[in-house]
Amino acid sequence: MGGGTWLMARIGASKVQWGVAASRGGVPAEGAERDAVQEARDGGRTNNRPRRERRSKRIRMTANGPVRLTPTEAQIIEFIERHAGRPCSKAKIALALGRNEKTVDRLLSRMRREGIVLSEPVHAENGAQLANVYTVVDEVWPED
Repeated sequence: MGGGTWLMARIGASKVQWGVAASRGGVPAEGAERDAVQEARDGGRTNNRPRRERRSKRIRMTANGPVRLTPTEAQIIEFIERHAGRPCSKAKIALALGRNEKTVDRLLSRMRREGIVLSEPVHAENGAQLANVYTVVDEVWPED
């Protein structure tokens, strides 16, 4: 590997930049070629156009701003979305995800507090509380 190519690999150049630099003998792209490389990397999207699609499953937009989710919180949200409208206990969620019930309890409490999840208690005819029905709140995007 040439010195310039190795240096670009060392500083973390993208695969597209790597290919262009390697084809040019390790010299970085300039001018129109650089713009073409940038467009290929961005998928043709310009930076001034707002992104409306969900960027990541681990970032949720709420009324208070973006909230970063842990991987387990993202799994809980996926579970709740799959079981929409049906009661599910914390124990059932924990078993399905392979997590401790206390962990699920703590994360659900945080997500309720952040406004990501709503819980509706379900009661039996004799007044005993059964499993809650959890609902994922739609994401709130700020007005442009």
